[in-house]
Amino acid sequence: MLQRFFHGHKYPERYCEHAIEFDRYPFPGYHRDGNNHTTGDSFNIINDTLFRVDSEVIAEIVIRLINSKLNVEVTRPIEKSFYLRNQRLFSLPRNTIIFGPIDVTVNITADAEIDEVDFYIDNKLKKTDTTEPYTFRWRPLKLFRQTIKVVAYDKNGNYAEDEIKVM
Repeated sequence: MLQRFFHGHKYPERYCEHAIEFDRYPFPGYHRDGNNHTTGDSFNIINDTLFRVDSEVIAEIVIRLINSKLNVEVTRPIEKSFYLRNQRLFSLPRNTIIFGPIDVTVNITADAEIDEVDFYIDNKLKKTDTTEPYTFRWRPLKLFRQTIKVVAYDKNGNYAEDEIKVM
């Protein structure tokens, strides 16, 4: 089991924020020589085959973490459209105009499971959604330009964002 980057770990003083711990759940963390972990200790008995296999597994996991794909896109409201009470009536040449409430929806593509999606209006968090479909019912109260921003987080700690300016 892969532990995330040590935020809230029970021994945070032992690790830097960029460390990755590979847990051997449900087994306790012993070395191959059977001795318990101690600060600063190292493997006494390791051969090239064990080192190569472990290295390949760790490298594959790290590569997947670094290269995991996550993309989020606001799909409603559509840019350059006119909305009245949650209905798109027609296209506009420049702006997106909304009168009345609207369901803000997103499309997410990801390699990992989605943890949560945050919805912001003018950089103020309005809703955190943890279940699909990820939506937010917004009732605009102002008559000037505002920004809808969504930020999606996956279980690997990656995030992606998208925003749209509306009136």
